[in-house]
Amino acid sequence: MTVHSLSERAGRYLAEKAGKPEQIPVLTYGLELIIGETVKLILLVLIAHVLNLLLPMLLIFCTSIPLRVLTGGQHCSSSLRCLIVSLAAYVGLGYLAVYLLSIMSPVNLLITAFLASIVMAITLDKFGPGYSVNYSNSSSKPAKAVTKLSFLFLATWLIAILGVNITVDNQTLCSTIIISTALGIYWQALMITPWGHKIINAADKGLCLLKIR
Repeated sequence: MTVHSLSERAGRYLAEKAGKPEQIPVLTYGLELIIGETVKLILLVLIAHVLNLLLPMLLIFCTSIPLRVLTGGQHCSSSLRCLIVSLAAYVGLGYLAVYLLSIMSPVNLLITAFLASIVMAITLDKFGPGYSVNYSNSSSKPAKAVTKLSFLFLATWLIAILGVNITVDNQTLCSTIIISTALGIYWQALMITPWGHKIINAADKGLCLLKIR
C-alpha cells in the first residue's frame, strides 16, 4: 500500500459519493499531497530536532510548500523516493541557512532575500504554473489565477520579512527567519524549472539503482 494507491482509492470513493467521477485525478493529487506532506513534516521535525536545525528547516518547509501547492513541480516516481529526496533537500538547505548566517551580514542576508523574490517572479513568468505538473496550459484561467496567487504570496512574504526586520530585536532570530524563508523560495523557484526537473529525475533514477522502491 503506497501513499498514491491509498490516495487514489480515497479519491475514487469521494468522487463516486459526490457523483463526480471526473474529479478523481484532482482528488487523488490533493489527498496524496496532504498525506505525503503530513508524513514529511513529522519526519522533518524529528530529523531537524536531532540535527539541531529545527527552526531553519521548518521555515524553509513552510515557505516552499505553499508555493509548491500553487505552482507544482517535479515528483519522484514513488512516494518513498520523493520523501527521501525532499528530506535530503531540506537538511541540505537547513545547513546552508546556518552557513550563510555565519558568513553574511544582516544587510546582505536581507538583500539575498529580496533577490529571492525577483528570481521567483522571473521563474514564474517563464515556467510556472504552465510548466508544472498541475497546469498544462499557462494561458488557461486556472493557471492565470494561480500565477496571481503566487505573486500575492511573494508580496505578502516581502512585507512579512520587512516587518520582521523592523520589529524583531533578536538579530540572530531575525536573520534566521529572513534567510531560511528566502531559501524556501529559491528552492521552489528551482523546482518549477527544467533544471529542477532534471535534478529530481536524476535523484529518482539514482535511488532506483539503489533498489529503493
